[in-house]
Amino acid sequence: MENITISIEEADKRALEEFCREVGLSLDSFFGIYIKKVLRDDEIPFEITSERRTSQYHDEPESSFLTSGESDIIAKAIDELKGLN
Repeated sequence: MENITISIEEADKRALEEFCREVGLSLDSFFGIYIKKVLRDDEIPFEITSERRTSQYHDEPESSFLTSGESDIIAKAIDELKGLN
């Protein structure tokens, strides 16, 4: 097992920890699932664009970080990866 260190904004870390608690994952499990999804599908599991947003996500309520479609994709990916274990 290898360790990876990342730096993120404190507010983002708190929001991610809350999300993980709500879906029953630790941060380690979340990143492990994400990495396995990327490696299994050989792609990042969401579209990356250079489109500028009119507002910063930090200024929006936590519930608006993801669209409902994005939330559905993440939930489906988590379910699929839990089935791999």
